[in-house]
Amino acid sequence: MELYSLTYVVLAAGRSARMGFDKVIQPLAGRSPLERVVAALGTRNVILVVPTRLVHRAVRIAPNARIVVNDEPERGMSHSLRLALELIGQDAHFGVVPADLVGMTQTTLARTEALLHDGIDVAYPLDGNGVAGHPVLFSPGMRRVVEELPDGDTLRMARDSNCKRATWICPDTSAFLDIDDPVAWKAFADA
Repeated sequence: MELYSLTYVVLAAGRSARMGFDKVIQPLAGRSPLERVVAALGTRNVILVVPTRLVHRAVRIAPNARIVVNDEPERGMSHSLRLALELIGQDAHFGVVPADLVGMTQTTLARTEALLHDGIDVAYPLDGNGVAGHPVLFSPGMRRVVEELPDGDTLRMARDSNCKRATWICPDTSAFLDIDDPVAWKAFADA
């Protein structure tokens, strides 16, 4: 599959309630989580979903991304993804990456992209215990499934739906390491 037919949606519209600050733009060991994800994505097509309060920072961090505003974070990731899909062509593949995946790498993205070929509906990495990570890539045929998801953090429902999946075992933490609470934030900063 050629990359021009794939658009990544970076989800950065969460409330960061457990953190008490906008974690995706806060420097962490020199670079914010969002800066790390954007660097890994390189020149790929990116739509960045953020709340209004982060638009200006998002434009500086990801000047080549298209920005979508979601000021209803309580509606969850599936709502953010539906907003982004409005900017993605009906025949395009799309991928999902949370903005707090501080270890995301170009290698992890490329290995997952390599799985998304004819007949594959969903591609994503797994850890050694079978736990799914990111990115999660969807074929155009999965668009309706995603658009019909209920509000909430329900993307796994689309990932695990009755479809043809391709996975690979990711040997490092790049597909899994997110920063969800102050303890994890401090641990990463101190490492």
